[in-house]
Amino acid sequence: MEEGVQRRVQVDHDERRAQVEHEQAGDARAATDTSRNTIVAKGNKPKKSPKKNSGDALVGVMHRFVDIKEKEATKEDGNEFSITRCMAELRTLQEITPDEKLMALKLFKIADNREMFVNLVADKDGTALLWIRRHI
Repeated sequence: MEEGVQRRVQVDHDERRAQVEHEQAGDARAATDTSRNTIVAKGNKPKKSPKKNSGDALVGVMHRFVDIKEKEATKEDGNEFSITRCMAELRTLQEITPDEKLMALKLFKIADNREMFVNLVADKDGTALLWIRRHI
């Protein structure tokens, strides 16, 4: 009976050694397989490695943000109701005083006011000057 126990211990020992050797071989493959971004785990099942460059996503977001801001800036330059256009139209009003002119500039900070002013000036009936005087 003692001989049977020794044989079983030897078999268990041999099986464990084979398992350790297999795992070590798997670790060696994992080290050489990194060029394919996979890790070979127990059972030789490839797994995707975690992303290493998490900053790439942030860089992409920042590029999109810059693109949006550039488009907005370009859009404002081509805006038919720009502050520059309002100031040019303001100079065409002959009866406006320098104080009224300065107060009107505050009104032009709001896009809706600029649009209304430009359209009123186009009417050429004096309503643009009345509109400014009522809002300052």
